[in-house]
Amino acid sequence: MSIEERQELLEEAIECVRYADFLSGSDREDKLETKALKERTIKLLEGLRKERVSFALKPDIYRLSEKDLKGEQQKLSSEIKAKMRNHHFYKIDIPIILKSAPEWAFTDLICDVVFCPDEKKSEEVSLLPIIHDLFPSDEWQEIFKLQDSLTVGIDENLAFRAEVEKLEGKWKNLSSNAQAKVAIKIGGGFQLAFGPFSYRIRQARIKSDGIGDVQGSWELNGIEYVNEQDVKLGIILTVPKSRKKSINAMGALEVRHDFQVWSADLLHFKRFFRGAIQQLLEGGATIQADREWKDITRLA
Repeated sequence: MSIEERQELLEEAIECVRYADFLSGSDREDKLETKALKERTIKLLEGLRKERVSFALKPDIYRLSEKDLKGEQQKLSSEIKAKMRNHHFYKIDIPIILKSAPEWAFTDLICDVVFCPDEKKSEEVSLLPIIHDLFPSDEWQEIFKLQDSLTVGIDENLAFRAEVEKLEGKWKNLSSNAQAKVAIKIGGGFQLAFGPFSYRIRQARIKSDGIGDVQGSWELNGIEYVNEQDVKLGIILTVPKSRKKSINAMGALEVRHDFQVWSADLLHFKRFFRGAIQQLLEGGATIQADREWKDITRLA
């Protein structure tokens, strides 16, 4: 559904509420209660009309190479060094701007980012960029349950890792997969090759996919998480040095609400809404956005 169609349905819903006739009789208390209910519901629907979601005009791109290591003591793994002979590596941050209704936070966010979408069926598959790592991936769900604001760097394998002073207390309860995403302070410093970078993610259920592919996907669920003003997702991308074409990318974004949070007031007016409005609201008043980025590696 386009933004324009969504806005038209919400405007129609507001008019339905404004002129809904409850046939409540002449009792003054009933009339005041009905007026208050209408005012609350109209305020909610007007808040939905003012919602905005979007990608940033351009992603943040950082070139990752040995000369860019943050300190002389940091080293890259032999596997990465070997791969760097034939590939460039980039860290790409995808900033997302969210503005939800004041009293009805978003609870679900779905994001897809695909590189070189016009070349997915190309015969030159070996020249396509490939996703090396994603942030956050599924393992980060455990980490963000313990701490929502972390300093994140990139390790010797060019994978995202969180900086933690000591692997003790609450951190010792992490699964082995989650512990692999944590870098411990050793000898006064963290053994990370690049960074630090700041990311903030509140508790959320995280599902991600795309490592080893041209498309990265995230599904983030949880009112504590998606009720953020700005969200930043991360990708480590490998690009063959033999590639001559520019790299374009396409992002698609969808966010929605938990209808149950405000269904009590809205249900009073359900019989006045036509099917399309009911479907929009019961589906979480989904709002979508997309963005195309041209020749992204030139931004590095």
